[in-house]
Amino acid sequence: LTGCETVVIQTIIVNTLPVFPDISTYQICESDNNSVEDFFFYTKDIEILNGQLGKTISYYLTMADANSDINEIDKLNAFQNTSDPQIIWVRLENETDASCYGVDSFTIQVDASPTFNTPSDIRVCDNNNDGITTYSLQPSIDQIKEGIMANLTVTFHESVLEAESNTNSLPIDFTNTVNPQTIYARIGNDVNCFEIEDIIFNVIDSPLTNIIE
Repeated sequence: LTGCETVVIQTIIVNTLPVFPDISTYQICESDNNSVEDFFFYTKDIEILNGQLGKTISYYLTMADANSDINEIDKLNAFQNTSDPQIIWVRLENETDASCYGVDSFTIQVDASPTFNTPSDIRVCDNNNDGITTYSLQPSIDQIKEGIMANLTVTFHESVLEAESNTNSLPIDFTNTVNPQTIYARIGNDVNCFEIEDIIFNVIDSPLTNIIE
């Protein structure tokens, strides 16, 4: 033995296996009654990554394609479903080692938008002609639901944003703050689809009369 030795620095990269969360169903509400909608799969990336770093996500129509990494769906462009519901496959792989990957799936589906009667604008007589009054919105709910067999949930909001987020719903006994005032009815069904309809709330001055002596 010569007693000579050499020290070599070797970089070791340990790749972690991808971990999938329970991937939620990607739901879109029907817009034209043909059960076909545009899905953008990049919107699922954050949910699927679930905080994991150094991973790449890609989407496929079949498990075989996902395992072989072929025929990838362009997640940045609209994907139109070919059946309803439909299974989409996900490949989650390490950026430094494509052979270290996992495959899972989730469902995309198009759900029906609610069917309802369009609510009428509201006209209320003003007893003291100050432009402000309190009025029950229940007749508008009854009109929206009349003859509809499906279970509808109706709430009212002061803005479209609040109606979309289903926040700050107005009381059934509504008091206007300006005259006229537009309020927004959020009409939802049992599959979490909803539509928004605007209603103009008008307070009409009562006619003034002279007392005849």
